[in-house]
Amino acid sequence: MNKILLFLFLLILVIGISAGILVLVEPVDVKVTRCIIINSARDSVAKQVMQFKNWPNWSPWNMKDTSVRLNFSGTDGQAGSGYHWVDDELRAGEGELKNNAVSDSTLEYDLHLIKPADVQASGLIQIDKVSKGVLKVTWVLNKHTPRPLNALHLFVNIDKMMGGDFESGLSNLKKYVEARNPPPPLFEIKEMDYPEHLFEGYRETVPMADIEKFFQNKRNKLDKELKDRINGPLNGLFYTWDTTEKETDMATVYPVADTVLANKELDFFHAGPSKAVMATQKGGYSKSVLIHSALAKYLADKKLKQDLVIEEYIAGPPKEPDSNKWITNIYYLYK
Repeated sequence: MNKILLFLFLLILVIGISAGILVLVEPVDVKVTRCIIINSARDSVAKQVMQFKNWPNWSPWNMKDTSVRLNFSGTDGQAGSGYHWVDDELRAGEGELKNNAVSDSTLEYDLHLIKPADVQASGLIQIDKVSKGVLKVTWVLNKHTPRPLNALHLFVNIDKMMGGDFESGLSNLKKYVEARNPPPPLFEIKEMDYPEHLFEGYRETVPMADIEKFFQNKRNKLDKELKDRINGPLNGLFYTWDTTEKETDMATVYPVADTVLANKELDFFHAGPSKAVMATQKGGYSKSVLIHSALAKYLADKKLKQDLVIEEYIAGPPKEPDSNKWITNIYYLYK
């Protein structure tokens, strides 16, 4: 009997010590974060996020069951407003949301899930600009659980429980906004008459991996050699684009107004007059592949034979360090 009592005592002691360790080790604060990229104007997204009366359009809790009953309070879109939802069949449960603070880019809220589990938390939804017409929307929840109740985190995964709803809600928000507010096109293809140009510069067959290095090296030389003879922005002329050998026959050139070579290493290059299609790229050069593909397809669809390809660098490095301000005109001359 004494051995049984001793065993029970030791068992209780071990359980107690283990529970104490868990209480000390487990965090009291849990943060759940999910984000998504949405192609839309900021105002369209902010209207859905900041005004609770628009939440039924995308909210994960409201969309689980269209029979959910809603009750709004306060002035929608302003601090102090809120809404309460309840589903008698508990598919969406019951809860309430309060607007604590709001700005053009952030909604801070208090969340109280009443059923099926009593959970109180706070958080925010933030809208950040990635680029023109591209937004990053982040949904955050902060849950504080005081000791010793924080040990329950071992059995209740808040990140999994709430994270799934956040992912669903953000996905719904993206679909809803983008369907009603399609983003503006990244570029417009135009047909034009490309006038005659006289260029001066360097032409070589360059590995594709070294194009940027070639441009930088030759541009620096041309800036010194041509000086006041330069009659416009830097251009890149592309005669071939060999994806098998991964190299291109190209030239780095400036337009010039006279026919006197600066030195024997340089050459003159003529382009136009010619029919052409063109598009303007704004921002970093990583997007240029989309425009090149679109221009090539445009000519192919019209059964037009592609000739010289020209990139005209209206604004770019090294004079403009901000890649968001770079502007490149891309021309596809055709026969």
